[in-house]
This record gives sequence, C-alpha cells and structure tokens, in this order.
Amino acid sequence: MAKYTTEVLSIVYANSNEKSPLLTRIDEANKNYIFNFDFPIWEEGHRIELERKITLHYLRREIGLETVEMWRTYLNMKLNEIMPYYVELYKTIVKNYNITYDVDITETLKRTLDSKANETGKATATTNQDGTTNSNTLIRDYPQAQVNPDRNSLYASGAQQNEGTTNLQQSHYLLIYKQMIESQKKYLMMF
Repeated sequence: MAKYTTEVLSIVYANSNEKSPLLTRIDEANKNYIFNFDFPIWEEGHRIELERKITLHYLRREIGLETVEMWRTYLNMKLNEIMPYYVELYKTIVKNYNITYDVDITETLKRTLDSKANETGKATATTNQDGTTNSNTLIRDYPQAQVNPDRNSLYASGAQQNEGTTNLQQSHYLLIYKQMIESQKKYLMMF
C-alpha cells in the first residue's frame, strides 16, 4: 500500500485489462504505457523479458516522484544512460567471451645454438679443523652450597662446566667442464 506516492502496481492496474492474470497485465502496461519509448537493447527478442523483470522488481514500491509522467521521464533517461554499457556486457556473455582477456598473443621462438669446446679441468679442496673447548661458569649471589674445593669455590649459588672436542675433515672434488660453461656464455650473449 502506497503511503506517499503511487506504487508501480497501481500504474500496471490502471493501464491493463482487469480480467487478465498479473503477468499478462504487466506485459500490457509495459507495452502500452510504461515502456512506450526506445532504449538500447542487445537483442530485440529480450526486450519484453527485460521490461517484465524491471516491472516485477519494483512492483510493490512507490515511484518516489510527484507524477507518473515524471517517473516515466526519469525511467526513460536512466535506461538510455545505462543500457549501452549493459548491451556490450550482454554481447560478451552471449559469445562466451571473457572480458578480462583483451589480448591473446602466442610467441614462438626458434634458435639453433652451436658451440664446441674440449677443455676440461679438475679442482680439489681439503679442509681440516681440530679444536678443544673448555668453559667454566660460577655464579656467587649468596653462598648456599659447596661446589668444588679444588677450584677455590667452596660456596656458590650456581655453576656450569662445559668441555668439548671438535674434529672436522672435509674434502671437495670439483670437476669443471669448460665446454658447458662456454656454451652457456654464448647462449646468454644472444640476449
């Protein structure tokens, strides 16, 4: 029920045959009165369907303007403004065209690389490491317990003693094939 202005349903009832079903009345009112102006559409066969969907969407809403003629004028203006965009959008949907892909390029690159080298080399590296680690930590906040009389620390609040030995041997053998390096250099120079 309209409170301030006319409902779209009232416009449909006023411009259609009373004894017809609602969808038929909507189509009659759209054709004879509501959409009696031209606006762009992607395919003329969809015009009746689009008009029906618009009318059904706003059927129980008020027009929000003083007169029905003002409402029709604004409807005409709005559809002529927005429909060119939607016409292009619907054309892409009909063609199953993805609008995010605007360019499709395939590039094929063929090259022949010829290089030969016969030099080979050998490198050897050896690493030896030996070591011993001793560590003592003595904490004397308050004398509470006897630790070790030999180390001149009869009383301490905490102590820590660490000892360790490290022995590491590594050998690396590296074979260098200059023929691979030379072919890669020539390949990179082409760019």
